[in-house]
Amino acid sequence: MITSRHRLIALIIVLLALLVAFVLTRDWRRRLWEESVRQRQFIAEVERARQQEQARVSAEAQLAAALRANPDNLGVRLELARLRLTLHGAPAALPVLEEGERRTNDPRLLRALAECYRLTRREDKALAVLERAAKLAPNDGDVHVDRALLFSLLLWFAESEAALRAAQRLGADPRQIALVQAMTSWQKGDYHRARRVLESALKTYPDDMLLLQQLAVVANSEGRTDEAIRLFEHLSQGGTNVEAMLSLTKIYLRRPDAASRAKAVTTARKILALRPQHPQARLLLGRALRHGGRTDEALQVLEALYRDQPQTRGLAFELFEIYRAQGRAHQFQHLLAQHRREREERSAMRQAVTMVMAYPRRAAAHRDMAAACLAHGLYGRAIVACERALALDPQIAGVREMLTQAKEKAEKTAPSEVKGMESLIEGGSDQ
Repeated sequence: MITSRHRLIALIIVLLALLVAFVLTRDWRRRLWEESVRQRQFIAEVERARQQEQARVSAEAQLAAALRANPDNLGVRLELARLRLTLHGAPAALPVLEEGERRTNDPRLLRALAECYRLTRREDKALAVLERAAKLAPNDGDVHVDRALLFSLLLWFAESEAALRAAQRLGADPRQIALVQAMTSWQKGDYHRARRVLESALKTYPDDMLLLQQLAVVANSEGRTDEAIRLFEHLSQGGTNVEAMLSLTKIYLRRPDAASRAKAVTTARKILALRPQHPQARLLLGRALRHGGRTDEALQVLEALYRDQPQTRGLAFELFEIYRAQGRAHQFQHLLAQHRREREERSAMRQAVTMVMAYPRRAAAHRDMAAACLAHGLYGRAIVACERALALDPQIAGVREMLTQAKEKAEKTAPSEVKGMESLIEGGSDQ
């Protein structure tokens, strides 16, 4: 017979068990709460970005309608192209600007067109457009700044310095001049000078996003990770700076703690909320999930990317690592072979970059750069390197054949957005 004393003892036991469970699950509940907070923050940020994007899409539709009504309205055309560049990337802006080129030779349009060509791996077209703009508007300092930037990205430092001197003499935008000076110093490995130039310019223009972004790149190269994260996080706040968010995701992934991995996942997903098919963001999301032990989710993301874009650099490594951990490496040796081939190509690219920087007047250096760019699918850059090699030595062997191949591949390849010289300097992968 159960007495009151027995019931009291049972109640005490239950209470003690609940107390022990409460204590033992404290860390789990804290992690669950933190994850819940992060999830709510992510949802709120994505919703804000979605609302902002809807407003921009509405503005895009209005601008497109206005341009259809008056195709010769250069201001509307440039604003529509700028908005499409922000919303969808350079390939979406190109048709607007190419149509404009058939209607006008205004330097502003040519500069915008050259930028989009550069961002879509057609440095050959960007170079031709800017050279035409310089002939049409020889006293436009901003055209010369753009030429200096492109020359710097091509590692033509002497030409870049000459164009920059012309830009300064003609009163070009000092922010753009500082940006090119800093980028050139960064490419040469002179991070101290790059920082000095940027910090000086930021005293006058403290909110300039391009200057801040270049400072973040410099800080990252210097190993000042906390500063780089702070700057990239600031640049990412608007929810549209895809390049800043990509850089931020990569930095998070280099950190060993779980909180950084979680931030990498969140940031990659923010990018994909804006650009659902962005290959680099999909790759980084898969990598972050794999590093966080969420193998099934990582595999789902990476296998989908492999179906869509199997040549994405770094993808073979990520997939092979998962399959190897699952004991299925023998089934996927082709991925290991692809990864090894990519490593060899990255090594060749680094060597080519080093030789061009050391021997800018040597035709063979530009020939090797062309070969490395062909292997990386950088056909516009390969065309420019071939033409440079032939200008230095018209008889150099094998370059005319490479030039023909590069031009054919460039015309058959759909335009896709790519970062500037970082992929060349760093070899195009973090692996």
